This record gives sequence, structure tokens and C-alpha cells, in this order.
Amino acid sequence: MQPAWRRYGIIPMLLVAGTILGGSPSLARDSDGAWEFGGYAFTAKYDNSSKIDNTPGFGVRGAYHFKAERELEIDYDRGTGDTTDTNLPGVTYDVTKYTVNYLRNFIVKGSEKMVPFLSFGAGKIRVDRSDLSESVDRTLLRVGGGFKYFFSPRIAFRLDLKGYRWRGDPPVTPAPSFFSFDATVGVAVLVGGGK
Repeated sequence: MQPAWRRYGIIPMLLVAGTILGGSPSLARDSDGAWEFGGYAFTAKYDNSSKIDNTPGFGVRGAYHFKAERELEIDYDRGTGDTTDTNLPGVTYDVTKYTVNYLRNFIVKGSEKMVPFLSFGAGKIRVDRSDLSESVDRTLLRVGGGFKYFFSPRIAFRLDLKGYRWRGDPPVTPAPSFFSFDATVGVAVLVGGGK
């Protein structure tokens, strides 16, 4: 577990430092008082010791922009993956996550269509194993970033890359803390707010 923390632990520290040092607020299509809604597809890469293989899935999100550069977002997603344990053939895991995230948007000089952002969040992860009637409900802490690319003033393509930490619980998953990673692609639609 130590090598994984050394490898991935630096990422949250860099993201936090970037947010604190900051840049100019976003002047792109995000606006004060706007609501943002969207759907996304994702693939999750779980810690090898969790015994959960890569898990594709789908999710939805909604957010409110207090300011163009600050938004509070809620997301919900679900995916199903196979086990990596060769002693459990045919076993699958249903993984459900819901999180509350704070997003910090930034401006890209010379482009009003691209909005990079950093994201920090906390929520719950639920893991159901197909051969057991038990499940695991755990808290997760999430950090990441991405960008929105606006095709029009109200519609954007969105890419998110996020890492998160959670703890397993036997017999559904092994007990240690796990570091996992999601890559998502989706659409964001803005409603209301300034013009």
C-alpha cells in the first residue's frame, strides 16, 4: 500500500496547491447563479487488492454555480464489474457511488470555450457482491479535475479524472483502504444564470 500512496498521494497535494495559488476566475460560459445538469459514462479502475476488475457504468450530475468560478455539485453513478479473484468465477460487483463535490473553475487565456476545473468531494460508495446477500457501505474522499469544452453558450462536453479513497469490509471485499480512479466523459447543460 505504501508504493500506491507514494505514487498517487502527490496528486491531491498538487491539486490543493493549485487551487490555493489559483488563477483568474473563469470567464467562460459558466455564470453566476446558473444550474448545470448532465449525464456521463465512466470507467473505474479499482485497487488490485479490492478484487474488483475495471467497472464501466453511467451516472448523472447536477450543480449550482454560486459564482462562475465556484460550484457545488452532486453526482450519482452505478457500474458492474467482474471479480479478479480466480477462485470466484462468475462473481460480479455492483458499485454505486454518490458524492457532493466542490468545483473550482479557471480561465484559459485566449479561449472562452475551455473551462478547466479542480474538484474536491466526499460521499458514499456501496459495493454489492453477486454471490452474497451482504454489501459494503463506506465513505469515500475524492479529488480530481478535468475540463468543460463549450460547443454553445449552454452545452458542453465534459471530461473528469478523479481519484478516491475508501475502505473495504469482509466478506464482500478485503479490509484495507483502497485507492481507486474514475475517468468520465459526458455532457453538461447550463440553465439560468447570467448571460
